[in-house]
Amino acid sequence: MMRHLHHFIWGIMSVDTLMGVGMVSSLISLVNRHTFGMEKAKGGLVGLTLSPDQMARWVLSYHVCNTVSQAMDDMFQDREDDEFDTKTNRHKEEGYSRKKLDQADRTKISNELKRYPHPLEQPDSDMLLNVVNGRVADDTVNVQDALAIGESMVADFKKALPTGFYNPIHSKVVTMEAMKKGVRVGAGTVYDMEKLYGRLLVLSQKRDVSLESMLCFELAPLPPAIFDDYGSMRKGTKSPFLHKLAVWTDEASAPDVQVIDGNEILYQISWPKTGTVRHLHHNFIRAVAKDHRVIVVFDRYIEGSTKTHERLRRTGSIVCPTVNLTLETTLPARDTIMKSSHNKRSLIKVFCTEKTSEKLTMVGEDSVYKHEEADCIIISYVMSLVRQKYQHIQVVSDDTDVFVLLVFFCWKWQCTAQLTMKKSDGRIIDINASAIQLGPKSAQLLATHALTGCDTVSYLFGKGKLSAVAIMMKIDVGLELIGERTSHMDEITTAGHRFIGRMYKDKQTHTSMNQLRHTMFMSKRDTPKIKTLPPTDYALNEHIKRAHLQTMIWKAADQREPPNVDISLYGWVVTNGVPIPSTGVSEVAPPELMKVVACGCSAQNACSRSTCSCHGAAVSCTSFCKCMSSESCNNPHKKADGTDSDSDNEDDGHE
Repeated sequence: MMRHLHHFIWGIMSVDTLMGVGMVSSLISLVNRHTFGMEKAKGGLVGLTLSPDQMARWVLSYHVCNTVSQAMDDMFQDREDDEFDTKTNRHKEEGYSRKKLDQADRTKISNELKRYPHPLEQPDSDMLLNVVNGRVADDTVNVQDALAIGESMVADFKKALPTGFYNPIHSKVVTMEAMKKGVRVGAGTVYDMEKLYGRLLVLSQKRDVSLESMLCFELAPLPPAIFDDYGSMRKGTKSPFLHKLAVWTDEASAPDVQVIDGNEILYQISWPKTGTVRHLHHNFIRAVAKDHRVIVVFDRYIEGSTKTHERLRRTGSIVCPTVNLTLETTLPARDTIMKSSHNKRSLIKVFCTEKTSEKLTMVGEDSVYKHEEADCIIISYVMSLVRQKYQHIQVVSDDTDVFVLLVFFCWKWQCTAQLTMKKSDGRIIDINASAIQLGPKSAQLLATHALTGCDTVSYLFGKGKLSAVAIMMKIDVGLELIGERTSHMDEITTAGHRFIGRMYKDKQTHTSMNQLRHTMFMSKRDTPKIKTLPPTDYALNEHIKRAHLQTMIWKAADQREPPNVDISLYGWVVTNGVPIPSTGVSEVAPPELMKVVACGCSAQNACSRSTCSCHGAAVSCTSFCKCMSSESCNNPHKKADGTDSDSDNEDDGHE
């Protein structure tokens, strides 16, 4: 019967596809209704599930229904897609297209994991490590002992029964959240900034504090728009900047000389699992040696520079053993070298000291150019090679910073030499064409890149590089003044405020970022997340100063030395020799509100009187309070205040 049905359906489809589809649909409906009893109509399975006759009819016909369904799948599936094959019994997940998608997913996961420290390859295997941000738990964190702590708390709770049944239970487990930047509120520290932000908004209404004056404060210990919960500058993706502005080419001739970013090659080459430093050196030379002249440039390391902060952020709190390397030293694990400035400097020194060929030059600490970053030293060598009349100079790097610098200086010096940039995947960027395409806008390129986030300047939450490029191309706000030592700071901050304002879609040209914060808040239907609001005036000024300093360093890349300036004047605070970005936050919120954010009531009839700061302000107690808003709290407003969810109505943006 099934074979005849199969041939009948194929016959219909071969005569007229459209007619066949309609007839087949009718046939399936008919089969379902009268043969398999699966319709919701009278007599169908639904509604008559307990009928013995109906159940028997359905069970006995189930295999027929399944066979028809499989036959239909075989007939109408895409014949070019080798998913499920009834002859080979191969599942669709084993098909070529699925395997291809799975391989792409595995590659993405693998690349993402490579960005983070390997938790099983750290020098101290007993440490508690956050594999995402690289931070190691300090002595206050005890989450690894949570089970023992919980058992102890249960025992204490049982001992206190029955009189202590309603006593507040304070958690004794300290997670790595305690390493976040918090605000001291009452007897404890608050780490949930969104909850505190919502609480302050409610209190401002109860205490007749205007919203506009409230938003002149960050309402957080750090500016959430430019710092994360742990106090680190926000980081984003730089590559869209390159892909938007680069002009790619397939017609580049062979270069006369290459300038290679040596630090990138260290990450790209194969590290021997056994052997000595000499084996690694051999792999490195094989990767960079060419028939033409090659200059390999490494970073230099200057203690107390702004780059020090970024290096510490990348390695987190990981402490690697110090090693002094020679070519015959047993090669340590890659992270032991690459996550330690001392060890990396030692390796670079060995590489640069070892003689290779006359066509290969490797420069590190002994470079005649005294810049710290390889990005700037690369530009110094490129400009020197241009003056030496080389016809085609190629830079080998994946770094967006290098691309931006090349385009800027190519436009500034109107280079006649052919400049190209080769990425690790073999693609080539025509720097000359990229500079011509941008034209005079090239003068604003460095400032735009710095203001929207780089190694030493934070990214703005939810504001990407593509938006920055669009604004730069559309308007002129004086960004070319940023990075010029002769520019007055008022001119620099004004240009920075205008540009960042446009990043937040400010078309009314507000005179201050505080006013823009208020305007944006009022324009939202739901309460916006605190990190989606722009930083306050003071916080943004510090951000602009850091961008100005970085741009100043970049603009000096064609000189032998970087500018000699006091970084504490440009948005940095030096503590114990380590630069820390200045936040611009002195007070979290108006003092009169911080005093009543949480009550300190702990009596048996806690919060029952108006002397309770929460009761007196006619707001609910929360977990911030000493009473913890537990059963013992007698605040009559306890259930009337819904501040916990005030700020949860809007989806997060993407960094």
